[in-house]
Amino acid sequence: MQTSNDIAKQAKGRWRGILLALGIDSKFLENRHGPCPICGGKDRYRFDDHFEKGGYFCSGCGSGDGFQLLMKLNSWNFPETARRVEEVLNGPQIEEKVTPQRKESDPMKRIIEVGSASSPVAEGDPVSTYLRGRGLTVFPSILRFHPNLYESETKQKLETMVAPITSAAGNVISLHRTYLQDGTKAKVQSPKKILPATETINGAAVRLFQHGECLGIAEGIETAIAAYEQFGIPVWSVISTNGIKTFQPPKNVKKLFIFADNDKNYAGQSAAYSTANKLSILKRISVDVVIPESIGDWLDMLNH
Repeated sequence: MQTSNDIAKQAKGRWRGILLALGIDSKFLENRHGPCPICGGKDRYRFDDHFEKGGYFCSGCGSGDGFQLLMKLNSWNFPETARRVEEVLNGPQIEEKVTPQRKESDPMKRIIEVGSASSPVAEGDPVSTYLRGRGLTVFPSILRFHPNLYESETKQKLETMVAPITSAAGNVISLHRTYLQDGTKAKVQSPKKILPATETINGAAVRLFQHGECLGIAEGIETAIAAYEQFGIPVWSVISTNGIKTFQPPKNVKKLFIFADNDKNYAGQSAAYSTANKLSILKRISVDVVIPESIGDWLDMLNH
């Protein structure tokens, strides 16, 4: 784990996306007066992202930065908060705005626009080339190919793998994008990005395969496909360790497999076991945690 100063530096300017990823509703992340997510009221609170540190002000419970907002709202201590923020920073980037010209209050319009301009993955196209290059042979039908999608870091249009992110209620709430160049992930800081969502992505997943009473989950899309190829179980991608922690299985699922990453810092293992404990007690379903024998994920094991 990085030091707290390292995490704070990396988080600067990215707090709105971090807070969205950790379950704070977008209505609490606007620079206008409204109710406080911590202490309520009607117009005592605003999110001004002061100094790009996730700053907020509330006349009822005080002011603070993004770390303090998460700590107060979730009753986390600072080490837990820093770890959660680091996990988000290491995952796909949740974009804070659609484009400078579009209103961020209308994310569904952009979701429909990008989805409509995408096509099913076909043998030989950039997405199939990318997946085969990762050692995969199965291309789930929900994955799509966009030929020229805008990428915010390069400010260019790149070939992109697109996948819908679906809420626990079954609604498409965002799109996961993997930007590609020359058959591999684009050489940018965050080649995997998530469009602004219509609601929190907590509990959401990329539903790669149809399922019955048995279902598996893994973090990344490629890892989930790799687990499916090795175990023959329908596996969904929940995007990150936070997705593992907040996952809500469909009602008809009676057996859940968590294909966890074997992380050096135990983040993947910790998320998997805590979720298994929670779901087995609260949902009364059978949960198995399946972890690779060596450091890495199930895509690494497939290619080992």
